[in-house]
Parts: sequence; C-alpha cells; structure tokens
Amino acid sequence: MKQLTLLIALILVYGMFSKAQADERSIKLAHNTHGAERRVALVVGNSSYQDAPLKNPVNDADAMAHALRETGFEVIIRKNTDRRGLYLAIKDFGQRLKRSDVGLFYYAGHGVQVENSNFLLPVDLKGGDLQDAEDLRRDTFPLGELMERMRDAGTNNIVILDACRDNPFIAKLSRSASRGLAKVVTPASTSVLYATDPGNTASDGSLGENGIFTKRLVEIMQQKGLELVDVMREVSLSVSRDTNGAQHPVFDGVLSSKFYFHAPEAEHVDAERKILEAEERDRLVKERAEQERRLREIETKVLQAEERARLAEENAAKVRKAQEDAEKKQLAMLSLSSAEGRPGTLNLKKEVSKYLVATDLTVTDTRTGIVWTKNANLAHRSILFKRASSLVKEMNDSRYGGFDDWKLPSRSELKSLYSTVKAEGEERSNRSAYKVLLQNYFGEFQDWRYWTGEREDDDSAAFSFDFEDASASLLNLTSDACVIMVRNRLVAANLTVSDKRTGIVWTKNANLGGGRMMFNKVSNLVKEMNDTRYGGFEDWRLPSIKELKSLHASAQMVEGGKSVYKALNNSFNDLQDWHYWTNERGQVSVAAVTFDFEHASACLQKLTYDANVMLVRGKIYDYIDDGFVPIYDYQ
Repeated sequence: MKQLTLLIALILVYGMFSKAQADERSIKLAHNTHGAERRVALVVGNSSYQDAPLKNPVNDADAMAHALRETGFEVIIRKNTDRRGLYLAIKDFGQRLKRSDVGLFYYAGHGVQVENSNFLLPVDLKGGDLQDAEDLRRDTFPLGELMERMRDAGTNNIVILDACRDNPFIAKLSRSASRGLAKVVTPASTSVLYATDPGNTASDGSLGENGIFTKRLVEIMQQKGLELVDVMREVSLSVSRDTNGAQHPVFDGVLSSKFYFHAPEAEHVDAERKILEAEERDRLVKERAEQERRLREIETKVLQAEERARLAEENAAKVRKAQEDAEKKQLAMLSLSSAEGRPGTLNLKKEVSKYLVATDLTVTDTRTGIVWTKNANLAHRSILFKRASSLVKEMNDSRYGGFDDWKLPSRSELKSLYSTVKAEGEERSNRSAYKVLLQNYFGEFQDWRYWTGEREDDDSAAFSFDFEDASASLLNLTSDACVIMVRNRLVAANLTVSDKRTGIVWTKNANLGGGRMMFNKVSNLVKEMNDTRYGGFEDWRLPSIKELKSLHASAQMVEGGKSVYKALNNSFNDLQDWHYWTNERGQVSVAAVTFDFEHASACLQKLTYDANVMLVRGKIYDYIDDGFVPIYDYQ
C-alpha cells in the first residue's frame, strides 16, 4: 500500500510540474506575439576602403542600428572595421545569440562572390592583396561561416545584405569571380534579404545620404503589424519602383514562427493569444488524460501484486499448518515407545530424531535432502527386481505423496540413510538406536536386503543393500528383496533440470550455443538466454566451481558412483565429456576457470580456449561444500 501511495504522489507531482511548464510556455508564446523576444543584432558598415571607398555604408549602418534599437534589439555596431575587428565582432555576436530568440545580421559594404560563395571585405583590404581565391579566403570573411554560427545557435535568424555595390576587387581575381553576391542556400529558420537580385549591383546613393535599399527598409520597418515577409515584400516593391526596375531586392527562406519588427495592435495580439491558449488547453487536456490512464494502469498492477501476495501468504499458512499437524502426529507415534531406560533401546518419547522428518507418506533426511517413501516395504513382502521396476511406475502414475519422480535408490543413497541413523545412535551412545529410529519412522521396515536401481552391464543382476551390516552385493534378478523408494533429485522439466539436493536449477540443454566457444562469447549467450526468457526465467548466469561440483556429486549419488555421465544424461540433453566454463576468473585477466566432469576438477584456461556452456538460475549458492576442488594452471 505504501508503494501505491508513493507512485500516486509521484504521478501527481509530475502532473503539476507538466502543467507549470505548459503555463510557462503559454505565457512565453503570448509575450512573443508582442515582440518581447530576446533580440540581438550585429550591424556592420564599411565605407573607408583604401582602393575603392564607398559613400554611405557607415550612414546606412547608423540608420539601421537606430531603427533596430527602436524595435527592441540589442545592437552591436562596427564601422569601418578590419578583418580582425570583423572576426571579433562576429564571435561576440555568436555568443550573445545563444542567449537570444532572434538574431539579425546587417552588412553594408563591399562583398564578392567566387565559385558561388560570398565573402565580406574588410576595409584594410587592398586591391593588390587579391590575386587568387587563396588570397580571398585568407584576407576576407566568408559569409557562409557566419550563417553556420547563426544556425547552430538555434534562433530565428534574419540576414540583410547591402553588399552588392559595384566592386573593383573582382578584376584582380580569377574568372570565377562575379558581380554582386550569389544566392546562398538558406538554413532552416533563416530569412535572407538581398539589396538586389543575385549577380547585379545596388545603388550607393548620394554623399551624406543613405542607399536606396536601406532607406526604404528603415522606413517600412517602422510600420506596426507588418510580419517579416510583408516587410521584405514591401521593400522589394518600393526599391524596384524608385529605380525604375534597375534594382530589385529579393528575399529567401522563412522563420519557424511569425516575426514583427513592431508588434500588431492589441486586438490582433489578443486574437493570436487566444488561439495559442486554446491550443495549449487542448494539449493539457490530452496530457492529463494520458496521466490518468497511466495512474489507473499502475493502480491495477499494484492491486494485482497485493492479491498475489495475499494468496501466497494463505498458501504458506496452509503449508505451515500441514507441517505442524505432521509433527504432532509424529510425536504421538514416538510416544508409543519401549520401556524407559531398558539397555539397548531408546527412550523415543523424550528423544526425537535430529535428522529425519516424517509426514503421512514421506520421510526426509535433512542431512542429505533425500526424500524417502515412509513405507519401507511397499510390496509388503520381498519381490523380484522386475516387479520392483513395475512398482516404481505404479507409484509415479498414482503420484504417491503428491510426486511422480520416484525411483529405486542407489547404493550411495541407501548407505547415506544408514549413515544418518547410525551416526545419531552413536551420538547418543546407543548403537542399536538406528534400528529403533528406522522402525518408528518407516512403516514395515525390514532388517534385510533392499533392491537398488543399479544393474550389471549385462542386465543379469542388480545390486542390493543390507541394513544389517551396511553392505552391498549383486543379486540375480530372480532373487527376492524388499523395496523402498526415493525421489529423483535431478528432476527434468521441458527446459530445466532441478537438483533437489541443492535447490539449484540448471538449463536442460547442457551444450548451449551448439558447441564449444571462447569465454568472451559466453556473455552474449547469457544475455540472449535472459532476453528470450529461456524456460520462463531471466536470471540465468554461469555457474561457480562449487555448483558444478555439487551437480557432479548429486549424479554420483543417483548412480552410486558407477557412472556420472549416465545419471546426468538421463536428465540433461547433449551433456559433453569436456570442460565447462565457470563464472570464476584467474588472477590474470586473460584466463578463466573451467570444470571437467570426468575428473571432477577445475582448470585455469586462456580466454581463447573453447569450452562448453550450461547455466544456472539466480543467486550464487556459496553454502554448498562438496569438498576441495583443485585448480590447475591453464593449458
């Protein structure tokens, strides 16, 4: 419930934050309509060229700077500047652009185009300096570099070029130089206004006055309510009319939003503001609906998780109740003991087994984790081996005790049961106590021989185990012996194998990847297994040395130490008689440890070595202790 409250609080806070951002955007949009953008302009007028002076660029620059300040621009003005001064001004302009919404560059002076690129000429340039295109790039400033800076700032940009005057510098250059300026490729959110069409020249006006283009531009900029495109159109028509068509300004490109030098009247602003506010309200409604949908989805998932937790707790309570009932029944059974203090017997009313835990149909040896049938004489008499094998199938078909993985025990498993009760008797200084424990915990326990599941290679005989002297011997299959069963500790499902002795879950495919591979490729295979949820799980990893050794030990117990590979191949697919990679690395960065099932040993191998791969689930089972495993140097 705490998780649900926290999630709801986070979503509500996020919703309020989003609304605040939206309101801020709406206010900003409304203000922008009134011309309250952060505006910055660089105005350059170059007249005092040594070889080709001009009359009015400085006058034009002054007039333009004054007009721009009237419309809210922060203006940087440079007059009669050399190349270094022009470079520093453009650099300063670029820095201020990053803090602005609109940028404007105005240039009046000489300009030249070479190979369709435009260059702005500083006043310290001499005609003799320009012999070829290389001199041009060194001694002038490329217009393209300026426009790149404006584009990178992410602002709405306006470029005004009154640099198409008759230019004597082009005579010194190659044939690629042309009169006037070339039309440039206009970046996004940029409008460019040329004093005349590309390739032609513009009038410089009379001494002490402004050029025709700048004069008309400044006049039209003062009119309120004209959008930038309308200003440019009016300037083009006026200049063309004044010059009888000799000079025709052109413009190219559009901004990402409307721009006014002087904002429209209030009623127009209100109308645009209302449109923007309506759009913002629609966006907020959609955003709020999406947040409510996500909230309902999260609430549903949390409620489902709480219901699963409640059901899990109910099931756990039922299991605890069943265990308590079983323990009471066990104590009641043990209270029917022999006389207290009689030599050679156990006072079972006071002494309960430390290791054996009984339920209605099973007995679990907690020392080994092996689960046995509580009935230690399932056929109620000694039977042939063939009949014992049939009885295993009947037990599994009927799901005796709720399980269908019963089998005949191995010699090792029967010996482990004997060792458990024998050790407990010796701990109590009562050597015959093991017989009493077996008789009380297992119904119909026989102090005789029991069939194992181990056969001779020619299938003519099978092993039996005798609890009287803890010995194993071969019996002809026509002989009789008693039957007790154990649960298979390597339980295979479709894609996994569970080791009931250790609780470790393995991939059923014991040769993942279809063959041996280098260590560096294993991580990709593990990721692929988890991404595809192999077996329904996504926590697969490489096993440790101890985990692989524990699997080897479990297989030994299943087959009585006779054939580890036989036991493993009964549960796993494609098990290889070769080394398997572990998750453990050596002290050198170029090696990792492998485990060999044939010798139950570990080796340090180079990462380029090829080994097989099988994986385990979940946490690392560090508590497993199946003895010391030697690690040898890599081969």
